[in-house]
Amino acid sequence: MASERKKRSSKYVDQEYHDRPSYVNAKAAYRQIRKGKADGNKHALWVRKHVQEYLYIIGIFINQHCGKVCFVGLLLLSLCCVGLKSVKMETDVEKLWVEEGGRLEEELTYSKDHIGAGAGITNQILIQTPKSGNNILSKESLLQHRDALVKASQITVEMFDIKWRYTDICYLAQFPLSESSVLESMLVAILPCVIITPLDCFWEGSQALGPPNGIKGVHDYFKQLLWTNLNPMEIVGKLKNHYEGQTKKEMEALEKVFRDAGVTTGYQEKPCIDPKDYDCPATAPNKQSLNVPDFGAELTNGCYGFATKYMHWHEDLIVGGLRKNQTGHIVRAEALQSILLLLGEQHLYDKYSKDIKTANIDWTLEKARMILEEWHRKFTKEMNAFAKDDKPDNQYAFSMTSLMDIIKDFSDISVVRVTIGYVLMLFYAFIILLRWNNMVLSQSGIGIAGVLLVALSVAAGLGICSLLGIKFNASTTQIIPFLALGLGVNDMFLITHSYTENANKDNIPHKEQTAECLKRTGTTILLTSVSNMLAFFSAVIIPIPALRSFVIQAGILILFNLVSVIFIYPAICSIDLIRRKNKKCDIFCCFESYADNDVVIELQPHINDHNMMERSASPPPVYTPRTAYSPPPYSDLLAHDMITEMGAIGGPTQTTLAPSEGQFVTRCGSPIPGFDSATNSRLQAAFDREYVNGTFSAKGWPKNASADTKLAYTLLVQTGDVDNSIDTDQITSVRLVSKEGIINPAAFYNYLTVWISNDALAYSYSMGEIRPETQTWPFDPDDFNLQVPKAKNIAYAQIPFYLSKLSNSDDILDVVLKIRQICDDFTSRGLLNYPVGVPFTFWEQYIQLRFYLMMALLCIMGVTFVVLSVTLMNPWMAGIIIVILTLILVELFGFMGIMGLKLSAIPAVILIVTVGMGVEFTVHLAVGFLSSIGTRDSRMAMALEHTFSPVFHGGISTFLGVIMLAGAEFDFIVRYFFIVLTALVLIGLLNGLLLLPVLLSICGPPSEVRPKKDTDRIPTPSPEASPKARIRNLPVRATRSSRKMKFPRRIPSDISLTTITEEPSQYSSTEIVVQPEVVVETSIPKDGRSGQQTAHKMADDTSSRHSSQSRNSSTQGTMLSTPPTHHVTRVKATATVKVEVHTPIPGTVPDSHEYKRRRRKDDTDSDSESSSSSSS
Repeated sequence: MASERKKRSSKYVDQEYHDRPSYVNAKAAYRQIRKGKADGNKHALWVRKHVQEYLYIIGIFINQHCGKVCFVGLLLLSLCCVGLKSVKMETDVEKLWVEEGGRLEEELTYSKDHIGAGAGITNQILIQTPKSGNNILSKESLLQHRDALVKASQITVEMFDIKWRYTDICYLAQFPLSESSVLESMLVAILPCVIITPLDCFWEGSQALGPPNGIKGVHDYFKQLLWTNLNPMEIVGKLKNHYEGQTKKEMEALEKVFRDAGVTTGYQEKPCIDPKDYDCPATAPNKQSLNVPDFGAELTNGCYGFATKYMHWHEDLIVGGLRKNQTGHIVRAEALQSILLLLGEQHLYDKYSKDIKTANIDWTLEKARMILEEWHRKFTKEMNAFAKDDKPDNQYAFSMTSLMDIIKDFSDISVVRVTIGYVLMLFYAFIILLRWNNMVLSQSGIGIAGVLLVALSVAAGLGICSLLGIKFNASTTQIIPFLALGLGVNDMFLITHSYTENANKDNIPHKEQTAECLKRTGTTILLTSVSNMLAFFSAVIIPIPALRSFVIQAGILILFNLVSVIFIYPAICSIDLIRRKNKKCDIFCCFESYADNDVVIELQPHINDHNMMERSASPPPVYTPRTAYSPPPYSDLLAHDMITEMGAIGGPTQTTLAPSEGQFVTRCGSPIPGFDSATNSRLQAAFDREYVNGTFSAKGWPKNASADTKLAYTLLVQTGDVDNSIDTDQITSVRLVSKEGIINPAAFYNYLTVWISNDALAYSYSMGEIRPETQTWPFDPDDFNLQVPKAKNIAYAQIPFYLSKLSNSDDILDVVLKIRQICDDFTSRGLLNYPVGVPFTFWEQYIQLRFYLMMALLCIMGVTFVVLSVTLMNPWMAGIIIVILTLILVELFGFMGIMGLKLSAIPAVILIVTVGMGVEFTVHLAVGFLSSIGTRDSRMAMALEHTFSPVFHGGISTFLGVIMLAGAEFDFIVRYFFIVLTALVLIGLLNGLLLLPVLLSICGPPSEVRPKKDTDRIPTPSPEASPKARIRNLPVRATRSSRKMKFPRRIPSDISLTTITEEPSQYSSTEIVVQPEVVVETSIPKDGRSGQQTAHKMADDTSSRHSSQSRNSSTQGTMLSTPPTHHVTRVKATATVKVEVHTPIPGTVPDSHEYKRRRRKDDTDSDSESSSSSSS
C-alpha cells in the first residue's frame, strides 16, 4: 500500500518544486543532493522527507475515508465534551494563590490544624469617598458615616428560624469574671462590639455601640443605659458606694480594671460633630459653644475607643489621602474608613455550641459559616445602596464573602460574550475566504466549519481537563476559550491557504490534494503547536495553583486543536474538494454554479506531466553501461496576624516585630498589651515597695495589702514544678520580669493562667489566640490560695498587628521580607514562628517570582532552540528565531512598564507564553526562506509571497479571539490580559513580518537546497532506476512456444520529460526537434456582419521534416481555397527535448549475443521440424 502511494506521489512534478524544492518534495530534493546535482543540508532534508512522508500517508488515508474520519473525529470530540458535566470550580482565594508545596502552604496547614478552618476574626470594611472635591472632613460627611455605621449595627439576618443580630456575631470586648449575678448581667448586656472607626474621636462614635435596646439602670439609680449616656467610672463609683461586702469589693476590682484599661468617662467628654444634637452630652467640650470641631485636628494622631489603653486607632487606619500642614496636623483627607470586627466561623460555632439559642437545631460549623456569609452579603448590599443621590459622598462596603462572591461570579462563564466572540470569528472566516465572483472556488464553508471545529475541540479539551481532575477557575472561563480559539484558528488559516494554492494546480491529482496540503504545511503546524504547548507547560514552573491550572489547560487545548487540524479539518477539505469537482456552490452545496469558468488559452501550453506519464512503456533498448556516482496595589492592610509556635520545651520568648523604619502600628506602645513585661513590672514594683515597708513576709500578707501586691506575691511563689509548686523562700530571689524583659521561664505557664483569667479585657483586645485553651482561675484577694494551675504547653499562638502606609507592591514586599527575616532569626534561636496574613499570603509569590520567571524563560528558550534545531537541522536559523523571540519578549515587557502594569504571577505567565506565541509569527517565514532557492533577497520575497497572508490572518484571528476580553467587567482582565495580548499580537506581527525579513535578507542561512549550475531554480529530478524485475524460470520440458524469448517488462519512469536540463556527459541522449504550429484564421465578411474566427492546431510529425513540410503545403492549400476576405496568421514554436537513456540493471535484459544465439537455435530447430514433417 505504501509503495503504491509512493508511486502515485511521484507521477508529477509541481512547477513550484523548482523554486521551493524542500517545501514541495523534500524527498526529491534529497535525492538531487545524493546524486551530486545540488548542494544543501542533507540532514534537514532527511528529517523533512520523513515527516512529509508520514503526513502524506495520513493525507491519502483521510482523503480516501474523509466521511469516516469526520464522523469518528467529531464523535470522539463530542464524547470528550461529556467531561464538562464533572467540572469542579475553585474559588477559594488561598487555594488559588498559595504556592503549592511551599512553606506558605505548610504554615497555613499548621494553623488550620491547631485552630481550625475559619478561626480568628473577619473584617468588614466601610469606605467613604466624596462625590465632588477632594476633602471629606466636613460635618455632613462625618454624619453620613455615622448613619451608615448605625445602620450596619442594626443588620439582622434570619436563618434556621433564628434571628441573628450584629451583636450576636460581632467580636465583643471581655471583662474579668465576677461571681455577682447583677454585675455579670450588666456587663454582658453593655459589652460593646469592637469597631475601628474615625468616629471614635467624637461622641457620635458611641451611637453605633448600642446596646440595641439598652439596659435598665441598677436599682433605678440611672436611666436606661446606652453608650451614648454611659459614664463607666461614674456608674462603678456609685455602685461601689451602694453595695457592701463582697459586691463592693468586686466593684472596687472592676473599678481598678477600668482604670488600668483606660475606661473612664466613655464618650461623654468627647466633642460632638453636631453640637446642636439634643442627645449631645453637656460634658462635651463644644456643647456650650455650639462650635463645630476642627475635624482634622481631632483626627490627628488617631482616635481612641472607650478603652483608651488598648483601643488606639492609628490615623492611617481610619483616614485616607491625608494632607498635613507644617505642624503635622491633618488639613485634608480624601476618604474615611471603618472596620467592623466579626467572629470567624470557628469562634461563632464554639460560642453557640452549648448555648440555648441553638439548642433546637443541629448546630454545625457549616451553619455558622452560612450565617456569617449571609450577614456579610447583606452588609455589602445595604452599605453599597446607602449612598443615594441625596448623600454627599459615595460609600463602598467590602468583606471576604463579597470577594468570594465576586470570584464566583467572575468564574461563571459568560455565554453571551463567548457566543459573540465565536460568532465574530465565524463572520471573519466567512468574509476572508468568500469569493463573490466564483462560488465554486469560494472557501467560506470550510472556514466556518474550521471555526466550529476549533470550538468543539476547545470544549472537548476542557472536558478532558475536568476528567483529569484539573480544577477550573476564573482564568479557565474568562480567558482560555478566547485564547484557544485565536491560536487554533491560526493553523486552520494556514491549511486553507495551502489548500487554495494546490486546488488551482492542474498537475496535482484530485485524489492527492489533501495529502499534498498536509505534506507542505504539516511541518510548520507541528512546530508552532509544539512550541506553544512547551511554552505553556514551561510556565508550570511558577508555583501558583491558579496559573498552573491555566497553563496546563491551555496546553491541553492546543494539543486538541493540533489533532483536530491535522486529522479532522483535512477531511473537511476533502469533502469540499468533492463539492468543487461537482461545481457546487460554496455553503449552498445543493445548488450548482452556472458561472463561467475562467479559461486561459495559451499559444504554447505547458505539457501535463501527469498525462504524459500515462503513456505505454517502450520496449527495452540496448543500453550502454555508465559509471556510477555518489552525493491591587493593595492600599492599607488591616489586621494581619503574627503567628508564633512555641518550641518543644514550651519556653517563652518575646519577639520584637517592628523594624526600625516604624512601619508597624503598635498598640499603645506595647506589641503585646495586657499581661506583658509592663504589667509584670507594675506588680513587681508594688510588691517591692510594700516588702521594703515590712508588709510582707515569707508566710503571706496582711489584710491591708493591696490587690496588686497580693497577686504579685501569688505569682512570685510559683515554681512551675507540679510536685513542689510553692516556694515562699524565693520571693526575693525571683523576679517576675528580668532586666532583659523576659518573663520568669520557670513559672511562665502559671503566669499565663492568671493573665488570661484576670486580665480578660487586655487579652480580648489583643485579639490573640493561644491553643490549647487555658483553664480559668479568678483571683480573689481575700482568699489565701496560692495554688495556681499551670496552663498546657502552648502548641500554637498568634498575635495580630497592623500594617499601614503600604500603597504599592514594592513597599509591601519590603515589609514582608523584613518580617520574614525577623521570624527566621528567632526560628534559628529555637522559636518556630511564621507570619500569616494578606500580604504574606498574596505577596509571597513576589519573593521568588523573578527567579521562577528567569528559570521558565531560560527553559522555554532552550527547549524552543533545541526543537527548532532538531526539526530544521539548522542551528543558524534557530538562533535567529530565538533572537526575534527575545526582542518580542523585551518589547512586550517594556510595553507593560509603559502601561504601568506591575510584574506579578499573571504577567510572568504571559511573558513565558509570549515565546510560544512568537513562534507563530516567525517559523512560517523562516521555513519558507530555508526552502526557497536563489539569493537572500529573492528567497525572502518568495517566502513573504507565500506566508504573509496566513501569518497576517493568524495574527488577526488571535486578536479577534481575545477582543472579547475588552468587555470584561473587571479592569484587571482588561489591563493584564486584553491589552497585553493585543500588544503581543501587534509586536509579533511587526517583528515577524518586518524585522525578521530584513534580518534574514542580511544574514540569513543558506538554502536547504542549492543548485550547482542554475542559482534560481533546481533541475528537474532524474527518473529513478528501474527496479529489478522478476524473471520466471523456464520449465525443464517446454514446448517451442513456451521457450519463446520473454523480455522483462520495463517499469516506466515516473518523471516527465518536459524541461529536463542538461545532464553530465556520461548520459546518452537523443535530440528530438518538435515544431508545433498554431494557425489563426480571421474572416472579415464584406457585408459587415460579425466576423468568425477559427483556430486550427496542427501537430508535426517529429520523426521527419518532410512530413512537416507536407502538412505545411496542405495548410497553404487550404488557405488558398478560402475566400480572399479571410486573413490567415501562422505562429510556429520549436521546442528542444533531450531524452535521457538509462543503463539497465544487470540481469533484467538479456545480452545481445545470447539473444542472437537462442534465436538462431530456435530457427534451426524450426527448420528441422519442417523438414521432418515434409519427409513424413
